This record gives sequence, C-alpha cells and structure tokens, in this order.
Amino acid sequence: MRQPGVSENRTGGDRRGDGRRVHSDDNLRQQEYKRYALIAGFTEIGETAEETVMREVQEEVGLKVKNIHYYKSQPWGFDQNLLLGYFCELDGERDIVLDTGELATAEWVHYSDVPEDPEGCR
Repeated sequence: MRQPGVSENRTGGDRRGDGRRVHSDDNLRQQEYKRYALIAGFTEIGETAEETVMREVQEEVGLKVKNIHYYKSQPWGFDQNLLLGYFCELDGERDIVLDTGELATAEWVHYSDVPEDPEGCR
C-alpha cells in the first residue's frame, strides 16, 4: 500500500520507493506550531497543484520528486483554504538540503514510525 507523502492546498510531499517520506518540523514563520508536519506551501498564480508539489519540496528540502498523484483533500480551517494531499516519488538523490528560513528540521521517517493519531484527534 502506498502512503501519502505530503499535503496542503498546495503541496505534496515526497515519498521514496521503500515507503519512507520526508517530513518537516515547524515552519519558522509560524513559531506557535511545534509539531511535525509534512511539507506544505501555497500555489502560485498560474501554477498547477502538481507543480506546487515539485516546487515546494525542492525549495524547502532540496529534493526533486516525480510521479505526483492526488491522494485526497480536507478543509484547512486556519486560513479557510483547502488542504490537498499527494503521493510522489523521489527523483534522484535523497540528501536533504534544508531551507532554514522555512523549516527548523527535516528528516526521512519510515511510515511505520509515524503514529496513526499523534494528537488524539480520532
């Protein structure tokens, strides 16, 4: 079974063929958010959602992705946007080059190490 590899109205993340995915810690522009999250960002004017996935992953963690496929969506109530989730695969090297102006940390995590409901929301 493939695991979702990123999210947001806007972005997708990145998943390797072995079930690993990149996720990132709090966005430095939103210091109050101190939990792990998948890579996310906003779609630029004239950009497709899939292009947003490629751009945001490249900008935030320096990775190239391919085979981007829509997963599912949900409302994002904090700013009245729509959160979109995507599957994608790593396209090339897996070395993370962190944009410290955007993220505090980023790392590869195997999907089995991610709690199903880390915040008790279900």
